[in-house]
Amino acid sequence: MNMTEMCAESAAAGLFGPSLDAAVVRVRDTLYQTSGFFMPTAHWPRLQESCERRMQALGIASLREYSARLASASAGEELGHLLGQLSAGERFFFRYPQQLEALRRIVLPALRLQPEREAAANVACIGGGEDAYTLALILAEQAALDGRFHVYACDADPARLAAARRGVFAAAALSQTPPHLRAKYFRAIAPETFAVTPALKQHLTFCNASLAGPAAALLEMGMDVIFCRDLIARLDPLQRRRAVGLLAASLNSHGYLFFSPFESPMGAELHHLRLIHFPAATAYRKVPAPANWS
Repeated sequence: MNMTEMCAESAAAGLFGPSLDAAVVRVRDTLYQTSGFFMPTAHWPRLQESCERRMQALGIASLREYSARLASASAGEELGHLLGQLSAGERFFFRYPQQLEALRRIVLPALRLQPEREAAANVACIGGGEDAYTLALILAEQAALDGRFHVYACDADPARLAAARRGVFAAAALSQTPPHLRAKYFRAIAPETFAVTPALKQHLTFCNASLAGPAAALLEMGMDVIFCRDLIARLDPLQRRRAVGLLAASLNSHGYLFFSPFESPMGAELHHLRLIHFPAATAYRKVPAPANWS
């Protein structure tokens, strides 16, 4: 069973439990069906609280009315508000599984690497390191790469970088990790606490870099894949355009750039980034500049 099928099965099984308000379940299912954003069981109170905050902002009295609004054809903006609220600080492995499935099934097999070169990937704004290690897990499982890959994980916060380097996570962060990958790449070091194996950590480098503000600087160059999720939606328009430029500059030609499902980059076309549609996910691919472009 692949990752998307596992998450779909979990959603259909009603992991929030029979006692949860049916309207919240409908919100959860709407989020999953429209964006691939799936809230695991341990995090359902956050979903309910976020819904209540959005209801208050909109002047909506009932959760049933709010769930109906989200399910309507014109709900794109409100879905973005709710997803932005949920993803701010929401960290666990294998988030946005439909993006990861597109990466595994379509993007990575399309990488035609020279024998002497390893695949290179970057995760910008790493949070606790969950996205960076998730990407490393997927690359490690790609047989065609034969271990020839490296992940550069960047953030401007030294404390977050230090925590990510440790690679120690609570069991709740692994709730969406396929069991065979959890057994292969993590070791229990205390009750409900797991550490990433040294064999996987050797494929990651953690870097201090910022995509916003006066300290913005180029990330590692020559990337085949970049994940920058839950960052640009929090930037002002000028910073957002600048960040997209920095990300595009660090991509190889024909490389792929993934944002969160609810985020819209600014100036993508100026940096020769073309929107690519996968089944239930999107990404941007860098195309070669025309010969007369300067």
